[in-house]
Amino acid sequence: MFKIIFLVTKRSDMTREAYQAYSTDTHAPLVLKLPGLEKYVVNYGVGDAPAYDGAIELWFASAEAFQAALGSPEGQTALADQPNFLDTEKTVMLPVQELTF
Repeated sequence: MFKIIFLVTKRSDMTREAYQAYSTDTHAPLVLKLPGLEKYVVNYGVGDAPAYDGAIELWFASAEAFQAALGSPEGQTALADQPNFLDTEKTVMLPVQELTF
């Protein structure tokens, strides 16, 4: 299983509520159309000043499946939507290997 985490920051002109609503209601349905996507988890930052506004988890069978999803028309649509609610210059992409104890 291949998992990638995106640490994201909302656009500075959006409230936390507007960011979360857009992420949930508009962007998530686009991501859910990615071919090969096995699991999608959105974690919203809490507290007064989180370092990031969200930690997004995408799960695929392999790194190749992830790359194919990004290159698909659905992937291009999801990527093109990000500037509508994220400060894409601050996004951190972190491929991980999960260990569960």
